[in-house]
Amino acid sequence: IMNFKKMIIFIMMSFCLFSMSQTEKDKVLKDFNAFKKNYSDRNAEETVKYFSKSSIELYDKMLKVALGKENLDGDAFLESFIVLSINSNFTASEIEKLSGKDIIVWSINEGLDSFENFNVLPILDIYQKDGYSFVKLGYETDNIDFRLSYEEGLWKVDLPYILSLVGQAVKTRSEEHTSE
Repeated sequence: IMNFKKMIIFIMMSFCLFSMSQTEKDKVLKDFNAFKKNYSDRNAEETVKYFSKSSIELYDKMLKVALGKENLDGDAFLESFIVLSINSNFTASEIEKLSGKDIIVWSINEGLDSFENFNVLPILDIYQKDGYSFVKLGYETDNIDFRLSYEEGLWKVDLPYILSLVGQAVKTRSEEHTSE
């Protein structure tokens, strides 16, 4: 019985660790909704404000990869398509002058990203874990958890995390189809 009580206390404390106050949820929701709306409206200059520092750094790296100065990591499936898009739309001298932020703005303006109408997707949950906030977006059977970090007074989308999730899902589906 004592172990049962300890287990109940542990479970309750775990819920407290992952729970957020309504004020915190409202702030995350406000920033995420601004991101969604600006992205869906193709307001690139506003949208890029809601990308994390690691997102900008990822695009900086993809520019270096496009110039042959760096290599992509082994499982960088979606990143390789972004690099191909950069190489097919810009000359090397143009790429040299671009930043990761410039490429994000360009890709939103040019409609190259796949989240065109995601402003209408419902938010299923908002929670915190490991110092990040997460927004579960989509439908009960088909959704994705956006990871956000708090930077410069805003909750910002962590694109490397999302790309890794999507890339992993593509890899899993590919492996399922090849094993059939």
